[in-house]
Amino acid sequence: MSYRLFYQEGAPTGTKEMKIQCISAIFGYQIQGPVGVKVRFSGTNRIDPDVDNPDHWLPIVEIEKETADDRELGHTTGHSYDTLMFEVLQGPADVMVSSGVAG
Repeated sequence: MSYRLFYQEGAPTGTKEMKIQCISAIFGYQIQGPVGVKVRFSGTNRIDPDVDNPDHWLPIVEIEKETADDRELGHTTGHSYDTLMFEVLQGPADVMVSSGVAG
């Protein structure tokens, strides 16, 4: 079973969003948009994370759209961060993060 944590359409450059209590161990990260769109995903286990303080976050993955087709580029990873964040480095980007279990 999978749950959608983030779904943001057309997020402009500089958009930052976080979700707290992301307790699953398997996450899927996807972006879509024009060539050059780039999104950074980060995580933390801090109780009081601040999206504007880079010292609060550990990098998970950075994804860049490099081809001019309509395929979504994605990355799946396992980790145990309680809070996830995405930051659009070059937009506009469609951003989706799902959380689920394998079995």
